[in-house]
Amino acid sequence: MELCFRIQAMGGAVYYCGLVVAEHLVPDSRVTRRFLRERAYWQGRTSGLFFSHTGQLSTLRRLGAEATIMAKDWAKAIAFYSLGRRRAFEHELAAWKRLGQVKQILFSASNAQPSVMTRAVGSCAASRWSR
Repeated sequence: MELCFRIQAMGGAVYYCGLVVAEHLVPDSRVTRRFLRERAYWQGRTSGLFFSHTGQLSTLRRLGAEATIMAKDWAKAIAFYSLGRRRAFEHELAAWKRLGQVKQILFSASNAQPSVMTRAVGSCAASRWSR
């Protein structure tokens, strides 16, 4: 995802082709529930980096919206686990991802500076145009 944003920031384009088939080996350590939970959380932290700081009120609104959705995801996960439904883990992973986003919003707001990803994309674009 981050690569796509960088390509677009530099004036390039990204296309989807549903006919492409990619194969790769996945180690057993990456198909555990623990790994998937950690991966979802850090994906949320990364997603949170893509949002720029737009002021305290906007940050508070976004934080409230993200926290509300996270609470709903946790509630669905708990309900589905109690009913023995197969999709419970999907809702749990969504909640872990949302938790990562909420923590990133709080972290970014407390630092009150441009996000790391904003700086990285900006520096990539600047280096491209300076050549």
